Amino acid sequence: MTQMHTPLRGDVTVLIPAAGTGERMGMGPKALLPLDGRLVLEWVVRKAMRLADEVLVACPAGADPQLDATCRWRRIDGASTRQGSVQLLAHAATRPWVVVWDAARPFTSVALAQAVLIHADRTGAAAAVLPDGAFQTPLAFARELLRATVDRAAREAWIAPSTMELVLRAGYAVTPVEGSALNIKLTTARDWALAQTLLDRLA
Repeated sequence: MTQMHTPLRGDVTVLIPAAGTGERMGMGPKALLPLDGRLVLEWVVRKAMRLADEVLVACPAGADPQLDATCRWRRIDGASTRQGSVQLLAHAATRPWVVVWDAARPFTSVALAQAVLIHADRTGAAAAVLPDGAFQTPLAFARELLRATVDRAAREAWIAPSTMELVLRAGYAVTPVEGSALNIKLTTARDWALAQTLLDRLA
């Protein structure tokens, strides 16, 4: 993807769900694993800081990740599910636009996040999408659209692996943005092994 340069957005909050236990990987919480000298979470926070001036992270209850002092972020207690953590983050955001960026995707480029955010202006929601139709984070939303969606999902007991699936179920239009095969999600031990071969793409 061509590198894009946009100024830091003062109207955006980046929401980072990072409260998972990492059961499938079997190495503990993925966000708190060291990757090339920094926690996985720190790589994501540092990139998020290049996009927005408010970065919120949903962490496991009681966990206090020690990121570098130069990192600008705010911690909240996450929920027992990713969907619940996104709901908590959406209500903690103070900016009119939000970007959902999984802590388990440290290889996401800032350019992709910027592109998704720019395209969200069209319909109020945009997502990185692979050729097979699979969604990736980053996802971008008008904050009130996301709040309305996750609150409705909680009331009506909707369960979905992707926030964007909930948005579609709620009837909102989504603007697709070309995703990246290198934007891998750290889920299994195989993903972790692949990550070791992609370290030069972390920045």
